[in-house]
Amino acid sequence: EKAAEVQEKKNQAETAQQASASASTADGRKPPFWFLSAANPANLAFIMQTHSIEDLTIILSYAPGDLASRLAEELYPRSVEALAALPTVKLVPEDRVRQLEAELQTALDYVVGGEDKTLNILNNLDEAVQEKALTAFAGIDPALSKKLNASVVKLSDVQNLEQVQAQALTRRLPIRVLASALKTTTYVDAFVSKLASGMQERFRQELELTRVMPAAAYKADRAQVMAAIRQMIAEGFLTLSKTGAPAAAAARKPLPQLPGAAPAPAPAKPLKTGAAIPAPGQPAVARPPSPAAPVKSPFSPAAPAPKPAVSVPGQAPSPKPAVSTPAPAPLPKPAVSVPPPGPAPKP
Repeated sequence: EKAAEVQEKKNQAETAQQASASASTADGRKPPFWFLSAANPANLAFIMQTHSIEDLTIILSYAPGDLASRLAEELYPRSVEALAALPTVKLVPEDRVRQLEAELQTALDYVVGGEDKTLNILNNLDEAVQEKALTAFAGIDPALSKKLNASVVKLSDVQNLEQVQAQALTRRLPIRVLASALKTTTYVDAFVSKLASGMQERFRQELELTRVMPAAAYKADRAQVMAAIRQMIAEGFLTLSKTGAPAAAAARKPLPQLPGAAPAPAPAKPLKTGAAIPAPGQPAVARPPSPAAPVKSPFSPAAPAPKPAVSVPGQAPSPKPAVSTPAPAPLPKPAVSVPPPGPAPKP
């Protein structure tokens, strides 16, 4: 239902664009570059590689929005100069525009090849032929083979879907089509295991009702399944990797430091066992390292044990050593002042 709604909106937009084009050509003349559409962005980018920045600015001005964005991406960084000149409004001579239009229309009719064309053909091949073609590409052009192999949608990709994605696929296609496409494959059990319990029972019943036929009989149903997967990828609901699992989200990188902002706090280090936790606002007190115990060498002699005192019968025990107590210091005598002798009396 979601895919049908998106397709309907796309058709309405194209119809509105065609109606506006027909309304603008009431006098019988077609608008400039009326033949440009989002179906050939790669071919148009290939032709515009040899044109000037002024020609590219004219094309970006007349091309539809989606095509102009794709063209700017394909021709980056040359398209930056054309985009910088686009805001300036100016009048271009009609002869100049019509000449460029005639050149592009003629050139587009004779452009052959392209990766989009190759990918479209590979996506519509049978799975066995598809594998053989990709293997042959690996021997001819390894870089192109790797790129195509990452973009080609295979029926075996259903085993790499997550539970939500597998359940969304069952809502886009009839159960009969899915059961017919996966009937004789080796990954049907991997797909069924990702469905809800009620849907699993219903899917297995449909598998039992589906007759075993040659692989060519399932070609149309398998093409519908792969078309639905490609539609989910185009809508952004699904991203497959070729490593056997859906592409995982990349690890988030730290945000760059803004000028003038406070630096981000460093992650806290785990405390060791037994370490004291400082109070808020106080610096942490470093504990002194405990002294290491002396290491005894196995070759060092052991200290002699003290011998016990031996008592002899009939002999008095040895007296205990006297404890000498220091004598107290004598107190100082007070000084007596003697007055000096006076003069002798006269006789």
